[in-house]
Amino acid sequence: MTEWADYHVIELPVELFLERWLPNMSDDELLCGLDWSSELVELEYDPETILEYFE
Repeated sequence: MTEWADYHVIELPVELFLERWLPNMSDDELLCGLDWSSELVELEYDPETILEYFE
C-alpha cells in the first residue's frame, strides 16, 4: 500500500484553487505538483510561482 492509497482526486473551481488552496499551501511550506502521471512523476512548484503565473 502506498502512502497515497487513501487519497482521491477532486475537482476544484480555479478561483478556489488560486485564492485559497495555493496561499494555504504556501503558508504550510508545501509544494504543488501539476499534471502528475500515473507513475506519480512530475515537477513540483512553489505555490507562489503558480500564483504569479496566473496574475
